[in-house]
Amino acid sequence: MMLESMVDKIDPDIVVVTGNLSNSSGEYSKAVKTVGDLAKKHSVVYVLGELDSPNADTIRNKLNEYGATSIEDISMEIPSPDVSYDSFVKEYIGDKYVRQAQSGDKDASDYLEYTKKALEESKGKSIVLSGLALM
Repeated sequence: MMLESMVDKIDPDIVVVTGNLSNSSGEYSKAVKTVGDLAKKHSVVYVLGELDSPNADTIRNKLNEYGATSIEDISMEIPSPDVSYDSFVKEYIGDKYVRQAQSGDKDASDYLEYTKKALEESKGKSIVLSGLALM
């Protein structure tokens, strides 16, 4: 399965690209195109890596043209979503675990309890992404 298809299937809130789009030979066009295709459908942030340094300006310009956002030398705060336990379970976990928990499956019950606790603990919290430009 192609990377784009896998990401589309997951449908993330954000895609974080953590550098080294260039391979050891300095080729980067295929990776940049892949990130660009992702940026057409998803919110994409990136930092470049050490292997990208010889072509950093070109890569950065291409990624920015595609709509990806550099987080080099900045921070980006992502607040936790305000989602109810029931809607989270329905959208991300599914009825299978609920039915298993209702029929006495301890692992399913523990998983659902963990999910409920994690959602409660994440209310009002944020994730902060920041990148350090190596170049």
